[in-house]
Amino acid sequence: MKETQFYIVVALSAICLVLSLAAIALGQSAQRAQFDFQKRQSEIQIEMQRRQAEVNRGMMSDKIGSAILQDLASVALKNQKIKDLLAKNGYNVSAAPSPGATGTSSSPAIPFSNAASAISPRP
Repeated sequence: MKETQFYIVVALSAICLVLSLAAIALGQSAQRAQFDFQKRQSEIQIEMQRRQAEVNRGMMSDKIGSAILQDLASVALKNQKIKDLLAKNGYNVSAAPSPGATGTSSSPAIPFSNAASAISPRP
């Protein structure tokens, strides 16, 4: 083997070694980036689940609040203090017959409204 061939082979070997080290470093970098991406994705998913739980609690509170207001409205027909309290907080309570009901209905519908709700604002 000639001296020039020897140096060419050594140079090619060194290039292969450098490229191998670069490939290893690049692979580790990609693996770290993938791990960071998965970690961030997991954090986002946990945050979305937490927010969805908050929304669900709010929806439940809204349903409970509406039911309480309906009950208060039915009591307010018989109790002027409760009717005044509801009026003070922006709710109008009035007895109205149920749709399709005759005049002999024993349980009238109890409509109420609040300016903050989507029903109809107080006049």
